[in-house]
Amino acid sequence: MPGFQELEKKIKAGHEEANDNLQFLNTLAEPCRKIENSEPKDIPKLLPEVLNSVRIIWELSKHYNTEERMKGLLTKISNQIIKRCRAKINKDDMLQGDVEKCMLDLDESIACCKEWKTICLKMQGLIKKYSSRKNWTLD
Repeated sequence: MPGFQELEKKIKAGHEEANDNLQFLNTLAEPCRKIENSEPKDIPKLLPEVLNSVRIIWELSKHYNTEERMKGLLTKISNQIIKRCRAKINKDDMLQGDVEKCMLDLDESIACCKEWKTICLKMQGLIKKYSSRKNWTLD
């Protein structure tokens, strides 16, 4: 019986952790959907909302607020932004000689990624400075 009770305790703890993680990660669902449906030039104005959700997860989540998980989360957000930028750059336009459009699309994508980096580093600095959890080390 003790083995079963220990297993039951682990399952309940895992269930609680999964529910907590889901609750906090759901705060990112809508902001990430907006990124997924936006042009690169429009993404920077969405980033404060996304990073505010990351901050909330860091501050309030009981289980998801580890350095490893935060780095993974920021990497996933970065990958989503890069994916949108890549989708904007059309190979067919390049091959058909529409150099102006390709250069404009590329410039917008580069600007978007630079803004992401700037906004992300700024938010990380603010989190590190003002967080009630003093061990933010993602810089």
